[in-house]
Amino acid sequence: SELELIDFENSDLVGTLSGSAQRPWAINSRGACNGSSNGITAGVDGDGAGGVDSESFLTLRAPTGTTSMSYYYSYPSALDTGDDFHIYINDNLVKSYETGSGASCAPECISVSADHIVKFKCKSGGLNEICSVDQIRFHG
Repeated sequence: SELELIDFENSDLVGTLSGSAQRPWAINSRGACNGSSNGITAGVDGDGAGGVDSESFLTLRAPTGTTSMSYYYSYPSALDTGDDFHIYINDNLVKSYETGSGASCAPECISVSADHIVKFKCKSGGLNEICSVDQIRFHG
């Protein structure tokens, strides 16, 4: 059953942002998936241009009773050397989206336990990477 949905619709940021990126994770319509109005995207400024210039993290804590987490992710193209779109659980890398021609609202589901720390990382060595996530669901 669904324990918590983080859909970014009310523009309230859930979780913690960190990192040194000048275009960090921010709620906007670019990251929206499957009928939602907003998602969260790293690498886009107010005029829709850009790319993340350094590391940006979105950190969440899995609620009590969690056994898995699902979400939709997007990125426009294969990432270059030194660029990352990674998902960590308790600082262990569990997903890496860096190859292929990109993704648009691709579904993902990973195992995660209660009180584990989930980090979404978007990093670029230059100014050209954009990472988006929407509809993060914790399941129990």
